[in-house]
Amino acid sequence: MAARSAEAEPASADASVAKPKKPVVMIAMAVVTVIVLMIAGKSVLGGGGKHSAKEKAPVVEEIGATVALDEFLVNLSGGGDHYLKAAISIGLRKGVTEDAIKEKTAPIRDAVVSVLSSQTLASLGTEKARESLKEELKTKINDATGDKSVLKIYFTSFATQ
Repeated sequence: MAARSAEAEPASADASVAKPKKPVVMIAMAVVTVIVLMIAGKSVLGGGGKHSAKEKAPVVEEIGATVALDEFLVNLSGGGDHYLKAAISIGLRKGVTEDAIKEKTAPIRDAVVSVLSSQTLASLGTEKARESLKEELKTKINDATGDKSVLKIYFTSFATQ
């Protein structure tokens, strides 16, 4: 019997040594899991640091008055008898008056005609292309007038042939 109790004691000693390892491993796994979840949550929900707040909130200028320009009819580039007929309105920066823009009608119309007539029928076929055209028009009009008073371009009619 003494032999059996001697054999039983080492087994229980090994069991007592093994048991403390299990809770330590489980706690370590829990800590690692919490850290991984925090990192994943931060990347999914966004940082929240000083730089990300500035990047998320760009300065947006308010659009004040909207001025309708007369209709444009231009030959499209690329040969052939292709035309574009478009009516355009421009959204002005808040504080800019319609009278101030009407004084600059000639340079504005010249810029619009130049940009529209440089387009091809194929280049006007998609919504993305028309959005790109709006940005180009805004840039050219602002360059022609010498200020940044135009914030938005609106096509009120748009037809190609």
